[in-house]
Amino acid sequence: LAVIDEDGKTVLRLRGPSRTTLEELSGDMVGAWKTQTIRAAVELGVFETLPASAADLDSALGLAPSSGSRLLRALLELDLVERDAGGVHHATAKGAHLQGGHELSLAAAAGHWGGPSYEAWRGLADAQRAGRPVSSGDGPDDFFRRLADRPVDLAACHRTFAAYARHDYGSLGRVWDFGVHRHVIDAGGSTGELAFSLLRAFPDLRATVLDRPEVEGLYAAPADLADRCRFVAGDLFRPWPARSDAVALARVLHDWPDDDARRILARAREAMPQDGRLYVVEMILDDADGAGGLLDLNMLVMTGGRERAKADFERLLAEAGFRLLNVVPTATVNSLMVAEAV
Repeated sequence: LAVIDEDGKTVLRLRGPSRTTLEELSGDMVGAWKTQTIRAAVELGVFETLPASAADLDSALGLAPSSGSRLLRALLELDLVERDAGGVHHATAKGAHLQGGHELSLAAAAGHWGGPSYEAWRGLADAQRAGRPVSSGDGPDDFFRRLADRPVDLAACHRTFAAYARHDYGSLGRVWDFGVHRHVIDAGGSTGELAFSLLRAFPDLRATVLDRPEVEGLYAAPADLADRCRFVAGDLFRPWPARSDAVALARVLHDWPDDDARRILARAREAMPQDGRLYVVEMILDDADGAGGLLDLNMLVMTGGRERAKADFERLLAEAGFRLLNVVPTATVNSLMVAEAV
């Protein structure tokens, strides 16, 4: 706590920080404790059992005596549960996201961050040396091909994507008028949440959700959108089975290194006429504050991809036949980049 003048100089130091630098660093280093506590609670079914007392939890979940109280104490510290006067624990608004039935459930995400992602991060130093995931054999595509061979993990991964997409893409229809188009391709669209959001915002719009065959077969449009949305199987690196004057790539390019991202953009350019519009939804790095740095490392260890600065996107777009027209902030960490096919 200090008094600072208009030039940013400290005039008077009233007290030191509430936590020492050692305490802050120590807290950062044990961040995995939080991840694994949340993962275990979801895996055990804690949030599906609440409200419950600690003893009720032990009995319902087959835990060792007093284990429920220890886990609930940690969840209380994380503000994921609260305890009433009778000793019964309830999920907080934040903790409710870990229930499978929540509209924005992160139950599948807990397994992802505490499982595959957690293991991949152990290879960060080697990935820095190699410039790719250390578990990769043939390249970044290994991540998606491995998922294709594991149906349970595939479904869980896309449930994770869907929850984040429902949260993050809901504002796109408010920041840009997609209604000027008759049709949009949601390329690499996973469960189709971006397409669904746009279709509900623009009643005359139609959409095609394009993704790998093992993904396309898992999902379909909800009943209220079934006549305006179709799912098709395709490979982002090969000619696409659909054309449109509008293509959306939402959090797709960050999965890939530059050469592969450029190939995807080139296929998008082939799928639209001159003056067509490309909409890229991604986080834009800003070296001034380091925001996005940890996510960038996550993409390295998971898929070999990367987060990018605005200049990086401008370069990739130009090399693939696009001109960046606008960068529009959204209500989330993502930005909407609007580009024109030239």
